[in-house]
Amino acid sequence: MSSRDYFDSARDIPLAARELAAELGVDVVPHKGQLQTGGPFILDALGLRGTVDGQELHATVAHRFVGSMLGTALVACELPFRRPLWVDLSVTGRTVPSAEFSDELESEFAISTEDEPFRRSLLAEPVRGALLQCTRAGYRPLLDDQRFLMSAYGLGSRKELREFFRSALRVGAVLRDRQRTLARSGNHAQLARGWLACARDLAGTLDEDALTLELEAPGGALRLWVEHPRYGSWLTSLSVALDPPLPGELRITTVSGMWERWFTSDIEVGNPEFDKQFVVRASSREYAERVISPETQSCLTTLAAEGSELLVTEGRVEWSAKRLVTQPDDTKRLLHSALRLLDALTRHAERRAAYR
Repeated sequence: MSSRDYFDSARDIPLAARELAAELGVDVVPHKGQLQTGGPFILDALGLRGTVDGQELHATVAHRFVGSMLGTALVACELPFRRPLWVDLSVTGRTVPSAEFSDELESEFAISTEDEPFRRSLLAEPVRGALLQCTRAGYRPLLDDQRFLMSAYGLGSRKELREFFRSALRVGAVLRDRQRTLARSGNHAQLARGWLACARDLAGTLDEDALTLELEAPGGALRLWVEHPRYGSWLTSLSVALDPPLPGELRITTVSGMWERWFTSDIEVGNPEFDKQFVVRASSREYAERVISPETQSCLTTLAAEGSELLVTEGRVEWSAKRLVTQPDDTKRLLHSALRLLDALTRHAERRAAYR
């Protein structure tokens, strides 16, 4: 290795990052956020973003400031999956291997999940070997249901920087190949079965990989989907786009704090239970009382009871619950509640016949 390959000083690191970006065919972009192990003491951070061999890549290359300006790089590389695995899963490389486990993978990685069959299937060879190669090289890998992320610090040369990215991309390729033959997680299989039945009953369509159900109805389009923000946290969301929007300004929200009563103009519709639960704003009281009929109030109350947040405007209905809605009967009841609300809103705004 020539002496020029080593980082003589921190000034070499941004240059090497730009050279690497050109080799990989990705863009150099402003650095956003903190590196996984970087903390606040990083300098000259550059972001790399693009696609390599069909794999989306986000990375950061920086100099770690530890009291000197020596040429050592701190690097993090994230390879997001095209579709989530829809499972609570955390596979994190340990700083020091644990002697508690005889299995090498469990010794080198802290593994958390409640879906053991899925874990065993995913972490079999060749994924197992690829992950172990990363820890043996001194890198810190992390795998969850949405991405593979790897970080390292103390890289002292262009060769080490290159090899880090090659290793990350090798794991990404192995994971993509494994996903093509991997059976669905328990959550994914249960949701896909239940939602597919509902989609068929209501003449809707279901993207089973993205867990997104869509259907058209008189007066609007409905969309139901799942999000998995982090381990142990699930969100089921529903939106209805009114087409055309209601002919007047309207905003109905569930009460989340007393400040809404103090600092917003609230129209009461004369139903004490409804007025206690919802904050209403509209272009006029007459319009609010007409659209928020007793039937509409019943629909809103029913839908709000199913979730944690509800917002209605003249153009949209937005609903969410901090849980998975997995059972077909629960899903069907939720969808029918949303359709009844859509019908009640548009019918009372237009004064037409009821939806059945």
